[in-house]
Amino acid sequence: MKSIEITEEGWAGIPVDAVAFTKADEAAWVETKDIQCLGPVVATLKGLRAAFPVTSVAIKGPDGEDVTASTELSVTGEESLVVHVIYDPVYSSYPITWTSSDATKVKVTAIDTYSALVEPVLADAGDITITATAQAGKTDTATFKAVV
Repeated sequence: MKSIEITEEGWAGIPVDAVAFTKADEAAWVETKDIQCLGPVVATLKGLRAAFPVTSVAIKGPDGEDVTASTELSVTGEESLVVHVIYDPVYSSYPITWTSSDATKVKVTAIDTYSALVEPVLADAGDITITATAQAGKTDTATFKAVV
């Protein structure tokens, strides 16, 4: 059994339509242990993932807990919160697009494929909605309030 570790950058750099991993690639890999076939392996995995579309996403806190409505983040205390998306099905891990309803008050910055950093910018009495959007327009939202 052989195993490969791949970085996020390596994964993202290989298009889903790259040449598929063939029997000849497998034979060369076993015989030479040449990692040049990694591109086709990852392309094949990405193609398999595409067969499992996202049916729902849910924004969760750093420990997998629900994010409380109107979670307060202090501007002066420089508070922030890392949020994650839970996919359904879990193996359909498509990248998430993160947006803020008002980035001048609460901004959201993607960290990796499934998580983001939420930071208060300007104290405001209103709720700011953060939206996570996955493949096929599946979304979830969480509300935050930037306070002093």
